[in-house]
Amino acid sequence: MKKYSLFIILIPVLVLGVWSLLNPNGEVSAWEKRALKSTPAFTLENLFSGRYTQELEEYYADTFPVRDTFINVNTAMGGFYYFNGGAEAALVIGHKGLDQDVEAPAVSLRKEIPLGQNSGPSAAAPQADIPDAAAETSAGMAELEIPHEEPPPVELEPPDESEAENAGNIIIVGTRAMEIPYAVEKNMRRYAAAISRAAKLAEDAQVYSLVVPNAGEFYSPVSLHTGATSQKKMISDMYAMLSPDVKGIDAYDKLCRHLDEYLYFRTDHHWSQLGAYYAYTAFCQSAGIAYPELKAYESGSFAGFVGSMYGFTKNYPQSKTLKDNPDTLIYYLPLAECKGRQYAGARLEDEGFPVKAVATSVSESYSDKYICYIGGDASLTHFETDIGNGRSIIVIKDSFGNAFVPFLTSNYQDIYVVDPRYVNGKKKPDFNLSQFVAEQQINDVLFLNYPFPMNSNAWCDMLERLIGVNKTEN
Repeated sequence: MKKYSLFIILIPVLVLGVWSLLNPNGEVSAWEKRALKSTPAFTLENLFSGRYTQELEEYYADTFPVRDTFINVNTAMGGFYYFNGGAEAALVIGHKGLDQDVEAPAVSLRKEIPLGQNSGPSAAAPQADIPDAAAETSAGMAELEIPHEEPPPVELEPPDESEAENAGNIIIVGTRAMEIPYAVEKNMRRYAAAISRAAKLAEDAQVYSLVVPNAGEFYSPVSLHTGATSQKKMISDMYAMLSPDVKGIDAYDKLCRHLDEYLYFRTDHHWSQLGAYYAYTAFCQSAGIAYPELKAYESGSFAGFVGSMYGFTKNYPQSKTLKDNPDTLIYYLPLAECKGRQYAGARLEDEGFPVKAVATSVSESYSDKYICYIGGDASLTHFETDIGNGRSIIVIKDSFGNAFVPFLTSNYQDIYVVDPRYVNGKKKPDFNLSQFVAEQQINDVLFLNYPFPMNSNAWCDMLERLIGVNKTEN
């Protein structure tokens, strides 16, 4: 028996090793919200410098079989993988309504609608037909001089308050979970002042502001999107506070014309990439640039997508409804060839690692597929395309921007993406926007958020550090 014991030990190790080489974990880790290491390139220079063996070790660690499952089990046992770093944290345990990070005012129906009240059928937006995942790549760039026919605004019948219930700070109507932002004028002024300051400092670049309404604006009871909770009003009010040098992008009107389509997820706080596409067309029209028709893109899908709202409501009985009614995530692949690198620091001279604008495989062990866009959130990401027009843009964003950025590959040779949550804080790399814009000779600067950041004191702090705003100027 002893002579076989070595084989009994070695065979499972050999099987795991071969399995690892097949890279079953996909291109990104949903648990860590980052792109996984790709197979290192073998060269004699890399071998003798020691870089190849180091990268091979990192690649093997990232592609170890059922890696996310082991992390999942360890998280369930220990509960200490959740990162809680205080006011500047990128992720916290408790949902506070701002793209999983900093605090924001919450709106509650608790007084009017007790928890546990049964919700009726959803009167929110009808679930539109999901686009064909095998769309043909047949149409080219749309010409600006040819007017696009816009459909009329879609009129939805809003649900009654009796159909809505609370799961903590989350409002649920039928199978749809929603966040409700609340206008805080002093923070909106700080947000607008910071962007206006950016336009002043980056005088050779055009600055844009794009604030995206979330699902709560369209599919919640009327009382939750009127007055101080009207996202249309808060976006319009903030745009009026911007300096004339900043262009405010009206994505609201575009989205209103397609509300019977799959613009927002029901189990996740993000919009779909289809929603991002319509906002992208609004940006292009404001910037005076052409854009491809939707049918030009090759698309694919991830079925069984259960997103952030399930996690935010996991201590409430409504979470089971979300889990039992998953979304389908539709992605659209860039038309241009592009190469991306994501950086842990905030300098392009850092080594970084390859990342795709849209990853077509994500580990099956994790249901949150929104990580497929641009490798998730990071301090600095750079995409270089083959369109050769010499134009560049930097996008300052929360994670709503992740689904938007891949469309820009049709318009810019260089696309830089910065997330304010990952720079200029304790033990985080320093980043100065105007300095970076000057160094890279960037043409356009786009600030893209959903409504919570512009109403958040903590987000305004991060934005001001990014831009270099002197507080005495506000």
